[in-house]
Amino acid sequence: MIDPKTLELHDSQVISVEVKPTMGQVVIEILAYLSETSKNRVELKLLFDDVNHFTQCMSFEHMERNFWAGNINYWVPSTDGGYTYIYLVNGLLAIEHKKLVVMSDGSSSTIQS
Repeated sequence: MIDPKTLELHDSQVISVEVKPTMGQVVIEILAYLSETSKNRVELKLLFDDVNHFTQCMSFEHMERNFWAGNINYWVPSTDGGYTYIYLVNGLLAIEHKKLVVMSDGSSSTIQS
């Protein structure tokens, strides 16, 4: 199980950002290293549920140019609901949510207020 509180997203790659406003969800698909010693990235989905507010600001040019090295600088996940911030190479995702689920190959871990 992946604990969102200890998951480090530095050098992760954003694959997609799906916004579902009528469902109150944002799903971010990424490739991330699970540890500092990992040699390969794994596919993860970050499901933000019961979303109240979502802000996305990103330079597509910089996201593409830095994809190979990782276009996520770091993140600050909310551990008790509230805002999660994902800092990009040239941008920011800010999600106000009540629930965060990290999914990978059938396993998941949840942060819920």
